[in-house]
Amino acid sequence: MDTTYFGPAQRASVEEVEEQRHELESHPVIRQLLEGMPEAAAVLNLQRQIVMANSELIKLSPNPPEQLIGLRPGEALNCVHVGDGPGGCGTAKACRLCGAVTAILTQAETRKKQARDALFLTKAEGGEASLDLRVTAAPLSGHDQYILLSMRDVSDEKRRMVLERLFYHDLLNSAGGLNGLLQLLAETDGTEAESLRRLAAEVSEDLVEAIKSGRDLAAAERGELTPQFVSIDVRNLLHTLAGGLSRHEVAHGKDILVNCPEGAMVHSDATLLGRVLGNLVKNGLEAIREGQAVTMTFTATPTPTFQVHNPGSIPDAVQSQIFKRSFSTKAASGRGIGTYSVKLLTERYLSGAVTFQSTIQDGTTFVVTVPASPL
Repeated sequence: MDTTYFGPAQRASVEEVEEQRHELESHPVIRQLLEGMPEAAAVLNLQRQIVMANSELIKLSPNPPEQLIGLRPGEALNCVHVGDGPGGCGTAKACRLCGAVTAILTQAETRKKQARDALFLTKAEGGEASLDLRVTAAPLSGHDQYILLSMRDVSDEKRRMVLERLFYHDLLNSAGGLNGLLQLLAETDGTEAESLRRLAAEVSEDLVEAIKSGRDLAAAERGELTPQFVSIDVRNLLHTLAGGLSRHEVAHGKDILVNCPEGAMVHSDATLLGRVLGNLVKNGLEAIREGQAVTMTFTATPTPTFQVHNPGSIPDAVQSQIFKRSFSTKAASGRGIGTYSVKLLTERYLSGAVTFQSTIQDGTTFVVTVPASPL
């Protein structure tokens, strides 16, 4: 028996799957049922392999239609985790949090209809893509050895929901802070009033930046964002970020440190790079206690590299989900899209790459690399 981190690894042979397909094709109503479903759908065997697929699944999958039979759902969608377990889809550590695998396994055990939301990070042309599906696994009437699986793409719905949560949360925070400062300003004069005016101006800048950030992230999702590459003084960028983020609510009692040599330069989009690093610093601040620090470090060789480190650690179960659009450990607070936007902006628009490592002993370090010269 193959070891597995979650679902059973065993598969039916090619010959067995082909026999199953012929058996189902002898019942025309099953094909009619599949093609009548508006979303991607398939009939699976008890080893979670596709025996029949409808035209919507063929359109959703990047694989040729003739290669779908015998694959598991994650394999059909090119999930990035299919190679992480001993038996492909469903057998990796990340699969423990996969709604699709959970729905299929639970349905097979209970023989009752199951529905789950599944967040896929898939291999796509030009990098990786996030895919949100609402997965339903149900018994195939009259055929106990099969499972009817449907997968409705809810990416647009999730995208709007997450972006709106993020936008309104940041907007309300900044607007509330500005409103409070203006009320104090109306009751104050002299030196203290001048200090409040400067602080109100900074908060209003944060408000404008929150609006621009939400606008640009929506444009990035649509593929409509155009980066503006310029020469950037890295030390100035990092100190400006540290100064601005030190006013953020999550920075109370915590430090932001900068390690960067004088004269360091990169060629990138200053606004987008600032948002990438700013999101990582904010996430780091949320992960640490008062008295601890987030550190931004830049090295120029061999490749321009930014490291954002904090002494906190990310649980194993969360690490495999970290770059997925609608996954969040902070859903109640209205945030959680930070790491997804970091990957989207870095890899799709800055021609860079982002990785991370996290352990209890060494804390968490996100590494962002960008090109050494103009593209």
